[in-house]
Amino acid sequence: KNGILDIGGSQLPVAVDTDARLIPQTTFFDIPRHLLRLREIMRDLTLGEKHLLLIGNQGTGKNKLVDHLLQLLKWEREYIQLHRDTTVSALTVQATLVEGQVVWEDSPLVQAVQYGRTLVIDEADKAPLEVVCILKGLVEDGEMTLSDGRRILRDAASASEKVIPIHPDFKMFLLANRPGFPFQGNDLFRECGDVYAPHVIENPDRDSEVELLRSYAPDVDVSALQRMSSAFTELRQHVEDGLLAYPYSTRELVNVSRHLQRFPGQSVGDALRDILDFERYDQHALNTLREVLLRWGIPLDVSGSEDAVNVAVERRLPQPVLVERWLLSRVDRVPKISEVDVEVRNCTYMLDVKRGIKIEEIHEGRAARFTEEFNRFRLPLATSKYDTESVAEAVVLPGGGGLCALVERTATGSLSLILRDLDGQGTGCDRIDASFGLRAPLRHDTPVKMFILGPRSFGLAGERRMYTIELGVEPTASELTLPKSFFGPQSEKRGAEAPMWNTDFSSEGVVSVWVPGSDTVAVVHVASRKARRFMVPGLRTHTLWALGPEELVVRDADGSLVHLNVAFRSLDAHL
Repeated sequence: KNGILDIGGSQLPVAVDTDARLIPQTTFFDIPRHLLRLREIMRDLTLGEKHLLLIGNQGTGKNKLVDHLLQLLKWEREYIQLHRDTTVSALTVQATLVEGQVVWEDSPLVQAVQYGRTLVIDEADKAPLEVVCILKGLVEDGEMTLSDGRRILRDAASASEKVIPIHPDFKMFLLANRPGFPFQGNDLFRECGDVYAPHVIENPDRDSEVELLRSYAPDVDVSALQRMSSAFTELRQHVEDGLLAYPYSTRELVNVSRHLQRFPGQSVGDALRDILDFERYDQHALNTLREVLLRWGIPLDVSGSEDAVNVAVERRLPQPVLVERWLLSRVDRVPKISEVDVEVRNCTYMLDVKRGIKIEEIHEGRAARFTEEFNRFRLPLATSKYDTESVAEAVVLPGGGGLCALVERTATGSLSLILRDLDGQGTGCDRIDASFGLRAPLRHDTPVKMFILGPRSFGLAGERRMYTIELGVEPTASELTLPKSFFGPQSEKRGAEAPMWNTDFSSEGVVSVWVPGSDTVAVVHVASRKARRFMVPGLRTHTLWALGPEELVVRDADGSLVHLNVAFRSLDAHL
């Protein structure tokens, strides 16, 4: 705006009267990670830095970032690419064919110095160290001697046949891969990192990468792009660990996405073949690739014929057989009904949330064939020499709310929660540790019920307490405690019968609790935080089933069944 380029608060004037032939033109899409890097580069240029070092794996967008910035600023560019056979003289002169004759001219480096252009040196890590030291001397000392005797000087009073003054607008961008495996280049940062402003350019984060792929391939299914990005993120970690050699960068993903956009009939696995064939003759690498891609629903080497469908065998049910006859009769026992005081308190402070825990061994069930199994994964349970964890219960929230698993430590009986979205897009989960008071101190084996309350809420019930947990940006929790008088004075002692909970209709906001052998049943309305107690004379409760939110069947200790109708909107109940 008004001749000023502003990226995130960093501002530079746009050049005028420049040669359009020397200004790079590139296709660039604004994604959050790239805009952040451009802002950082602009900040250094604003502060007076003229020579920058961009270091990162191949295919992460170093050239794209520099070319796009020069395009926005309308700065003229000179470009040179180094390699292992580059010599010092090759930096200063270049051979050009003019009218059938070879003519030696000033190199892009000399022209950039002389005319105040921006010099982009690509693959700087491939050059011998003596070449790198020459570049360092030019930046640090402002001096360089050419092969024909001319000298480049920063403080030269004026230009002459033997002296080339460094133009005040001269800038240099060095682009290099990081040292070490698998690029095996020189350690450019160690040699000259102190005279350049360094910037590390990495592959974009998953959200930015998917946004970039959607820009190149708007007609490709976004779930396929997300799966490719997640698979390549895992492959890059294998590269860091030395298990694979090829870097699997964003550039490869962009090429695959463009291929799928142009040829929509091809599968993702076929489109990846041009990249994955690098590892085809390494059996270990091929097995690693197949395992990782299959985990994200991208099959390799699928025959597409006889094994394309794998569903469960259909079995016929046996003929029904009469096993019992029931004698139904009305009883004259009238339940005694009373309100129960429920203690309610906010216990969100008890929740210790850990996010982004990696899930291992994710396998897509429908990657290579059709089956009822969608995916299979292993939850990250803690194990140690003296204690292990196991999944006690789990529920799946309706409407794609995700999986909620209750995890129990075998030695201490302490409980935790593991939460994971089941959309098949992520590799992580969240863990909630909390000191839930669901068990008496001496009864670690007391059963705990887990139940659904809504699309983003669930509950836990045990002993005389119930916890409701609402998921969101930050989860919240409430504790509901029934009075001890309901369960009796001996209820929390060792050997006493523990309260039992029925949560069959918890999604409608109603749960029931009873103590085996007692004549009392309590019905809790979770939403209103109210409870009612029903005492049936002569009843010794053995088991309780819920036929609906207002209808219970209680089995007596003598084997008889009692049908109890109860409603919170009425003041009575009947058998």
